[in-house]
Amino acid sequence: METTTPSTPIATARRAYNAYVQQYDTKRQQFPGVLLAGVFTLTEPLDASWPTAGAWRYPVGAPSGLSAPAPEGIPGFKLNRGLEYEGGRLSHDGADLANGRGGDTVRAAASGLVVLAASRDDGYGRRVVLAHRLPSDDVVYTVYAHLAEGSDIVHPGDRVSAGDAIARVGQTGRATTPHLHFEVRLANDPSMRWENTRVTDPLPF
Repeated sequence: METTTPSTPIATARRAYNAYVQQYDTKRQQFPGVLLAGVFTLTEPLDASWPTAGAWRYPVGAPSGLSAPAPEGIPGFKLNRGLEYEGGRLSHDGADLANGRGGDTVRAAASGLVVLAASRDDGYGRRVVLAHRLPSDDVVYTVYAHLAEGSDIVHPGDRVSAGDAIARVGQTGRATTPHLHFEVRLANDPSMRWENTRVTDPLPF
């Protein structure tokens, strides 16, 4: 005769916890060796030292308020353009943040790992892409584009903390004025090319 485990609150909680641990371990095992964001091979040592994202901040200006002047005397930034839709589809994938000039510091919005720092002859121009590990072990990418050519000071494989300088505001790519194009993308599949992952509104995130 089969015996069954009593469905007590403690037993139910234990089963839920065991299921969570199994799911967490499965996620952890999928990272080493993966082509993160479709562009960067994540080694086991880097995976082990890849920090969780932690607290988030604005990538330009004051960390706590986009329009507030930064301590260094940098004028406040404003949102020139946000997510836009055309025919039910996204036609603009991020937030354009500007303060009327170029050259100001662009900072990591959260702790993470640099997976791309490159120039392309396309709309983004000079861009840096960071991969962030959430406490749930899900992956989020932040994209910083139209950067001033030659201003980025990070390289693929570098670990960064929230607020670390990564580049300067520029006008590369398809940009009519100096500004930072900032994106947040959710990666259901860590190996999917970052450009193909799902976009979310970056400022509320």
